Amino acid sequence: MLSFEPPELEEQLNNALNGLRNNLKIDPMDIQIGFYDPTQPDYNKNDFEDEIVTPMSSCKVSLPRVDDDFEITYQELINIINDAQSARLKNDVECWSSHQALFRLSLRYDEANRLIEHHFSLAEEKAQRGILKHSELFNGQKISCALVRGFTIYGLLVTAGGLWDKYYPPITGDELFLEIQFSPGLQESIVRDVVEAYIFELGASHEIYLNPSPRLFVSLEDFLEEDDAKENLPEEIRIRPLLIGKGIRSILQLYNKAFEVADPEIRLLFLTKVIEHASPTIVQQKLIASVQTKLSTPRALRPDAKFILELDLLFQELRAYRKDKDAITLTIEKCCDCEELKTVAPPFLTKLALLKDNPKQQERNGALREFADSLYATRNSIAHAKANYESTGAECSDSEIGQFLACIQLAAQQVIRWYARCPEHLRVITP
Repeated sequence: MLSFEPPELEEQLNNALNGLRNNLKIDPMDIQIGFYDPTQPDYNKNDFEDEIVTPMSSCKVSLPRVDDDFEITYQELINIINDAQSARLKNDVECWSSHQALFRLSLRYDEANRLIEHHFSLAEEKAQRGILKHSELFNGQKISCALVRGFTIYGLLVTAGGLWDKYYPPITGDELFLEIQFSPGLQESIVRDVVEAYIFELGASHEIYLNPSPRLFVSLEDFLEEDDAKENLPEEIRIRPLLIGKGIRSILQLYNKAFEVADPEIRLLFLTKVIEHASPTIVQQKLIASVQTKLSTPRALRPDAKFILELDLLFQELRAYRKDKDAITLTIEKCCDCEELKTVAPPFLTKLALLKDNPKQQERNGALREFADSLYATRNSIAHAKANYESTGAECSDSEIGQFLACIQLAAQQVIRWYARCPEHLRVITP
């Protein structure tokens, strides 16, 4: 005889499957591969062999035209169906319920695909759902992130909406989702902050570059790899605390957009915009610190004409940093670690690439200024390219653009982390 423990589990399963039929218009038989269905007319617990079904008991499900079976627990089956009934799809990319959001993602690089597959294999061996999990408290509320695939509320809604056919089933082997779990009532904007921060951390720390992507026809052959490609991959990936706060989402969006394009010149422009985004904050802090120092002197208590002229001269000097080139240079000098940049510096940046160990501050600043000059010149040669454009000699050549991009990428990460450490009331938020 079939029995459920606790007994109310059977009623929960019955209600979920009826909701699947009545609210989502999906016959439970369309997803049934291996689970008990109390909604069927001929269902009788006495007809089954002795078995106790618990919330953690395994069952198998699928969706129409999907060849694969998905092994989940009865509790997961109930939860997914119940969540799907109140969820909504947005732009074929996002799926939202009262306490969960899924963002459909695409991967840019084969190496990232191999790493993702490796971690899913480890999770399957341990009967775990989701990989690269990370949880944090924001304003006292827990938010959890994970990458998931397979049977999700997204796939159920695609099925319910008829957004599939025999050539393009509701679930495909390449689909990957960022799943965010949160407390009901949490502002959507905070969830979106978390999405940008999580995507940034995976890219910046582990070179797993993801971007939201709608359902498209994709060749599965691109994702097939040899077994030996999975060797020597890490057992665990650590994720830093997510960068959340005033103005952070905007700068992270610029960084993440850089990896939505393959064109190296467009990527360079976006990464430069990351640095420019933080520049007003750097310039403002330098202005405040310089003026405060001047006003802290004894002469400020009885200012004479000479003191006022010196203060005016200070403002004039600082006004120069409003120019793009000077602002970029100041930002790189303030935020970037030249020893780290040296490890990826292209040969044409001689001061940076050949920087000796334990350099003096003057040598550090010289190397960083060389990098900033080249970044500014190369950005201008791309953004303002004209037939009569005159080269400054500091531009990066086409042959070294890949290594130069790696250097800019690392610099952009360092700028973002400095900006996130800056107290919120000191950040300049650009529109």
